[in-house]
Amino acid sequence: GGQTREPGRFFPVRHCGLSGSPGGEHPAGSGPGPENAARDQFLFPVCPETKGPLTKHGFHDATTYEAKIREWWQRWPSALVAIPTGSTTGLWVLDVDGPIGRANFAALMARLGVELPADLSPVIIETPRGGLHVYFKLGPGQTPRTRAGDIAVGLDTRGEGGYIIAPGNELPDGRLYRHIDLHHDLAEAPEAPRDL
Repeated sequence: GGQTREPGRFFPVRHCGLSGSPGGEHPAGSGPGPENAARDQFLFPVCPETKGPLTKHGFHDATTYEAKIREWWQRWPSALVAIPTGSTTGLWVLDVDGPIGRANFAALMARLGVELPADLSPVIIETPRGGLHVYFKLGPGQTPRTRAGDIAVGLDTRGEGGYIIAPGNELPDGRLYRHIDLHHDLAEAPEAPRDL
């Protein structure tokens, strides 16, 4: 069972069965799937070690159908929750990786005339390895693709044909994909600046 939630609001995955009970079990209401992910958010399971899809068609299998989501997490209780990007969800994500990505992100922000990452988007997730996922919503007719180093080295884009690990996921070693500002959820992602 889950709590009553506003449609479209994100509620982080608390445990994912990764850092606790043997056999991948998790306490009632603390596992992945509909109890702790966004209501009406398309999602699918990925392997916690490789981040590769566990379903046959990967992000194409993403669904909001709770029975299917529960079935997946009964089968793969340690799976991470992934969200497809692009037209399915209306999300586009700038994936900032490593020290080079952070330096290139700072240069990009200077070029765009913004001082802080939150000036681009209030929806920013810190990744377990110190990177960032900066969320944007797609504007009318936008279909950005998923590409590595598309903007600069260490700045990957996640759009059509891609996916992102959902905020709140916990890796086997306890590190988290965590919201930098818990007052903002995925539904509050703005459109990306035109020059991005």
